[in-house]
Amino acid sequence: MRKRCVTFLLSLAVFLPGVNLAGEEKPTAVIEDTAGQSTEVSDIGVSIDSHDFDLCGDSCLVVKTGALEICIRLDTIVSIVQTGKLWTVKYFIAGQEITAEGELQPVGVNGKSDLGDFNIWATRIRRMDFKSPPYRDNRFVGTGSPVLARLNLLDGSIIPVTSLRRFYRYMSRERYIGDGGPWRTQVEETIDFTRGESSSAVAMQDIAKVEFGADNTVSVTLKNGKTATGTTVFHVQFCGTFEKGCFVIEKKSINSIEFVGGAK
Repeated sequence: MRKRCVTFLLSLAVFLPGVNLAGEEKPTAVIEDTAGQSTEVSDIGVSIDSHDFDLCGDSCLVVKTGALEICIRLDTIVSIVQTGKLWTVKYFIAGQEITAEGELQPVGVNGKSDLGDFNIWATRIRRMDFKSPPYRDNRFVGTGSPVLARLNLLDGSIIPVTSLRRFYRYMSRERYIGDGGPWRTQVEETIDFTRGESSSAVAMQDIAKVEFGADNTVSVTLKNGKTATGTTVFHVQFCGTFEKGCFVIEKKSINSIEFVGGAK
């Protein structure tokens, strides 16, 4: 399950703004591993040893901090430093230096060194200092209609977000038999739930508030004042952007979502 979550975050390069590195030069950094060996590595990328999913990005690291998993572009990073079981990542968004501290997710980091091809698990990195200046103009300018919302988490924290979308994964059976084909990912700007024998998919732009309860229950309040209750599937995730970049969060960590505006 952890590998699938990490794979999803890398796929934000397709669905979310600010993470498209097409045509841009890959960065160079000095990497010190947990054994104390230092190597200068160029053309740095990220990979996951998984054939089950479509990998849509090779240029982001994932940091889990609290309920959020943050996707950070390699070319915006200044440094990564391990302290105990956590890593501190310093990077830039829109010209501002940002710090994220949390668990570095176990993706493969690869590149070129004087000794040939270089590969290391991110969790084996003690320190990583990037040599080239970070890309600072990381503005989140996306496609579609970003939704401004507030996530009210179960731990009491409130997170303002933009470009909020519901994420799900399905197995393609096209041209395959037996257990099916590769996993596909998709995002929707709807809240889906079941009422009795019917199902509904309400556009986020029409919703004022969504409240998640026990046993996968959900209560939806529309902007026109109407309300509806039903149930959702157990494993629901949301993705979007917030002050520290692109993120993914599971429904089980959310108490409610308030939609507070339109596109920004």
